[in-house]
Amino acid sequence: MIKVILIGQIVMERNIKILLIEDNLGDAYLIKEQIEEFANFTYELKNVETLNDALSVLQEQTFDVVLLDLGLPDSDGINTFLRVYIKNPLIPIIILTGQNDETIWSYAVKNGAQDFLVKGQTDGRLLLGTIQCSIERKNLAEHELKAQEREKKVLLDSLNELVVFVNPYLEIIWANKSALEYMKMNLQKAVGMCLKSPDNRGPLSEHLQLEQIFLTGNKKSWEFTAKDNRVWFVQAIPVTEEDGTIIGILETCREITERKIAEKLLQEKQIAEVANRTKSEFLACMSHELRTPLNSIIGFSDMLHEQAYGELNDKQLKVVGNISKSGKHLLSLINNILDISKVEAGKMELNYNNFELATRLNMIRNLLSPIADRKNIKIEIDMDSKLTNICADEDKFVQIMYNLVDNAIKFSYEGSLVIVGARRKGELVEITVKDTGIGIKAEDHNKLFKPFSQVDSFFSKRSQGTGLGLSLVKQIVQLHGGYVWFRSNPEEGSIFAFAIPINTDKGNSGDSKLDQNVLTAKTI
Repeated sequence: MIKVILIGQIVMERNIKILLIEDNLGDAYLIKEQIEEFANFTYELKNVETLNDALSVLQEQTFDVVLLDLGLPDSDGINTFLRVYIKNPLIPIIILTGQNDETIWSYAVKNGAQDFLVKGQTDGRLLLGTIQCSIERKNLAEHELKAQEREKKVLLDSLNELVVFVNPYLEIIWANKSALEYMKMNLQKAVGMCLKSPDNRGPLSEHLQLEQIFLTGNKKSWEFTAKDNRVWFVQAIPVTEEDGTIIGILETCREITERKIAEKLLQEKQIAEVANRTKSEFLACMSHELRTPLNSIIGFSDMLHEQAYGELNDKQLKVVGNISKSGKHLLSLINNILDISKVEAGKMELNYNNFELATRLNMIRNLLSPIADRKNIKIEIDMDSKLTNICADEDKFVQIMYNLVDNAIKFSYEGSLVIVGARRKGELVEITVKDTGIGIKAEDHNKLFKPFSQVDSFFSKRSQGTGLGLSLVKQIVQLHGGYVWFRSNPEEGSIFAFAIPINTDKGNSGDSKLDQNVLTAKTI
């Protein structure tokens, strides 16, 4: 240990070992006298006269500092320094020479020498100061190196990855905190444990891969599934000496279970999407093929019902009427399936044009009035007078309104009221359809807007339906860049609503594909 005191001297608190490599007895005697006179610390000084003797002593003993004469009987010049330095580069070396050769001095310092003193120009104080400063620099360097090692250890311990260092016998030399926690042991117990041990578990037991690295010298990485089904990404890097000899392997193991699950889910999602598109394309094709013969059945049954080919009795008229009614219901189902399939396949196109909103709402009321009259239900229109024309797909708009108003009539009590409202909300028009019917229980809310899903109620069982209407409403609204919402409580009735842009840059210019920024359905 070294202490700095107020008068600027460096005080050594332990015995300092000095190796003097000097063949000139007079110079050696002078150096010993100078050290003895000015040293303020205890020391041991050993003097050798040849390079070979010095190398032998350095192999057997440790020293705090070396005082080296470059001119020896068995070596001369900078080569003397290099051979001593290579033997033990951690010991500070102070070069003593009778020649003030700046080239040699510069080369020696650049290659590891602590200092350079010229004989005859050095007094005792300078010599002792140089010795003390050399030892101090060495201690500071060692302290800094240890600090760096501590920082690296803290950094490695902070990692979630398992980190271990093993020797060529696959014995653990060091392991970070995560690895020790995984092995459920402390560092003292882990050090020396062989990875081939049956006590080992998990990715750290993949010793076969490590043995290959010692044979080939190449780093490797692989994935490993442990017995507990946790998936790990393992990477092993060989650690070598300067001559290329592998002295160990640094192995890191990072758990990737969640990532593998996510990748699997994504793959399954992609497969499902492909299957869904295939299904939609198939349904679209089949629906198209079914409509042609079905239109013929409906057409001929209507002609029979109108007795175009001769008179029918009452029983025959009833049967033909049922054929026509059933055919039209089936055609409606097929049309809905075709529309949904087109949307899912990304093939539904919107034909935008400007039309008068009030005219279309009145048309819907007139179309559904005969159905409403059977239950003595009144349909009212409450429209903002400032609303006039909107730009949308007119046929699809009528389809939306027909579905919503028809549902409101189906699920309303006799003698009740259905109100169709239209209001402007910024750049959107919001259409609401309110009834005072049976309402929908909270547990059934999640069934709405899903294909082939119906609310389980007495009214739904009595009313013909496929569960496709609201799903189609949502998808058509989203194609327009709008959103749908509803509010419903049992025995209080329901409000179903949608909002779409009043105007669009599509205008009458053509068709619109699915807008990727549409808002999803929401419940309030």
